Amino acid sequence: REAADAADAAGAEAGADPAYRLALAETLLQQDRAEEAEAEFRAVRQRRPDSARAAMGLGRLARKGGRLEEARRLFEEAR
Repeated sequence: REAADAADAAGAEAGADPAYRLALAETLLQQDRAEEAEAEFRAVRQRRPDSARAAMGLGRLARKGGRLEEARRLFEEAR
């Protein structure tokens, strides 16, 4: 949790850089902070709709939440 909090504080200075937000989202996902991870992945997709890493992360979250059709679509987009 401390790592994500420190990264979050640093992110305010990073200007919402997509690479930073992806790293933060993946860290949050590893820490089972799904809602926060999803918000970060979605923020990346808003700025970079073709981000395979963001689509993959959202797909993992959808699969974990039992939204299998959404997960399948997102995994296809990530390819």
